[in-house]
Amino acid sequence: MAFPKSVPIVEVEWIDSASGANTWNILESHADQLKPLPCKSAGYLVRKDREAVSIMQSQSVSGQYTDAMTIPRSCVRKITVLAGKKAARG
Repeated sequence: MAFPKSVPIVEVEWIDSASGANTWNILESHADQLKPLPCKSAGYLVRKDREAVSIMQSQSVSGQYTDAMTIPRSCVRKITVLAGKKAARG
């Protein structure tokens, strides 16, 4: 059994938001923890448009995908093709 039409495997560099679970702390002691965090994620590129980039971790021979992650486009800093079809960066 062969895998269906391939989609590119990409690495997405993006910025994650920060939040604090402890609301009863002195702000100055936690200010450094309340900064956006640069991240990288990799997977099958199943959506890329003006609104968002979506990747999936796994693909089956039946054409199904699992373990989705959607990143708002405003948080994406760079998209690098690791394997498969060429895709535009950013």
